[in-house]
Amino acid sequence: MFFSVFILGALLITFLVIMNKKMSKKNRIKKQKKSKKREKFSNKFTIQDCNKILIDKEKDCNCFDRNGYPTQFHNECMTIKHADKCNDYNTCKRKFLKYMSGNEPEYNPKQWEDPIIQSSHNCYAYFLDDHIPAIKKKCEGYCPKFTKKNGKRTCVKKPAKCDNLKPQPGDFAVENGLMSSNEYKYDCDTIVNKVFMDNKDKYTKRNKIFKTNFSEQCPNNYYKGAVVVHPNKTYHFYRQDKNGRWSHKQGTLEVENLDASKKSIWAPHLADRDYKKDKKDGINYTNFCSYLCVPNNMHAKTNAL
Repeated sequence: MFFSVFILGALLITFLVIMNKKMSKKNRIKKQKKSKKREKFSNKFTIQDCNKILIDKEKDCNCFDRNGYPTQFHNECMTIKHADKCNDYNTCKRKFLKYMSGNEPEYNPKQWEDPIIQSSHNCYAYFLDDHIPAIKKKCEGYCPKFTKKNGKRTCVKKPAKCDNLKPQPGDFAVENGLMSSNEYKYDCDTIVNKVFMDNKDKYTKRNKIFKTNFSEQCPNNYYKGAVVVHPNKTYHFYRQDKNGRWSHKQGTLEVENLDASKKSIWAPHLADRDYKKDKKDGINYTNFCSYLCVPNNMHAKTNAL
């Protein structure tokens, strides 16, 4: 009797072990299938596909604040704009958001509209998110007349002479003995190298700014920038903001977040950078040089002058 009970118990245990293994295998296969489905879903569109979708459906599927700027509150926006027509837009937005560090600067053109800042700070300063005290002070000396605006002392208009104060890649390196001269040579390697030389860590001699890819995430406390070149003529910089889009500042003009076709910029390497169009002497940034990881101002000081 005891032996029979023992045999039945052993068989029951064996049965349970076999069933448990089968269930574990079944669950594992199920999880793998789900994982593959998620992977397929996230790769449903290429970066090029998503760039077009995000631009074409921007008006209907993105959210904007009271200033008309794209919102940086992505989850809330996707909850509001969840209609079927926005499914692809939201899928692509999630895809692009995965490439961000979460430490991007806020898109706030008002911080750059002061005539002193606007006339003396260019795309390089904007890319670094820097208001440069030395340049600002010099520019104030060229202001013909000051007035008060919103309780602040403001220059009445952009001083024309401040145009010559705009920081150029390599200026800081030359001033600090890291480069012998700042030859104006406009090609990708030269411009990117000047950015690196301007922003070497004083103690470790390592570059504070480094290359990356569009689909790679910068480390914590860094955000993405990009540099392009009109060969033998000039350069230009972009930066990515918290709202996921990219913005830039052309020379002494206002900050903007549109490309040459007045479309939103979600990927600078795919944006329209041809400002030449019908102009004989216009600018066309044909050469996309690189995406760069830039430390935010709370993490490390960057230098343009």
